[in-house]
Amino acid sequence: YNTDLYRVDVASGELTTVTADFDPHAGANLYAVGDAGEVLHFGARGELLLEATDRGRVQLFRQDAKSGEFAPIRLDTPTASGFSWSADGQRVAYIGTSITTPHQVWVHDLRRRSGVRILDPAAETHGYVTLSDVEFVRYEAPDGTPVDGWLYRPYGFDEGQTYPLVVDFYGGVVPNGEAFRFQRHQMAARGY
Repeated sequence: YNTDLYRVDVASGELTTVTADFDPHAGANLYAVGDAGEVLHFGARGELLLEATDRGRVQLFRQDAKSGEFAPIRLDTPTASGFSWSADGQRVAYIGTSITTPHQVWVHDLRRRSGVRILDPAAETHGYVTLSDVEFVRYEAPDGTPVDGWLYRPYGFDEGQTYPLVVDFYGGVVPNGEAFRFQRHQMAARGY
C-alpha cells in the first residue's frame, strides 16, 4: 500500500515524484483542497491534502505549495478514514476511532483546527460495557526492526496472576494499528 503521488509536466512530459521523501506512507486515497467529488485537485493556493499511514495511524497531511513540505493536520481521533470534503475544502467529515473508542463520525474545520463529533452509534452501549486497559508496546525483532503492538489486559487484571495469552498478529497490507477492534476487547473480557 506504499503509494507515491507524481506530477507530470504536460509540455515536457517530465515526471516528478511529489511524495518521494514523504514519510509516513502516502495512502491509496489522495485528497486535495477543491471541489467536492474530485479525488485529486489543487486549490487556489495549490495546497495539497493527502491521507497517509503513520505507524498504524491513518491521518491527513498538508503539502505547502511553495516549499513542498508536508505537515500533519491534527484531527480529533488517532485514526481516521472515509474522508468527505466540503465544497470549499475547509471542512472534512470522517470516521474516527481509537483503541478504546468505537467508530464515530466527526466534522473537522481546518481553519479553526477543531472538530465536532456528530454521530456516535455505540453511545447507548457505552454505559453497559467495560473495555480493557490497553497499553502500547514496542518489541524488537531479531534483526533489530521495531514492531509495534498493543497489549490488551484481561478485565480485572491482577499482576500476581497468570493469564493465557492470545497473539492476534495482522500481516496484511493496510494499517491495523490504533483503531477499535471489538474482538480484542471481547477476548480480554473473557480472561485472555
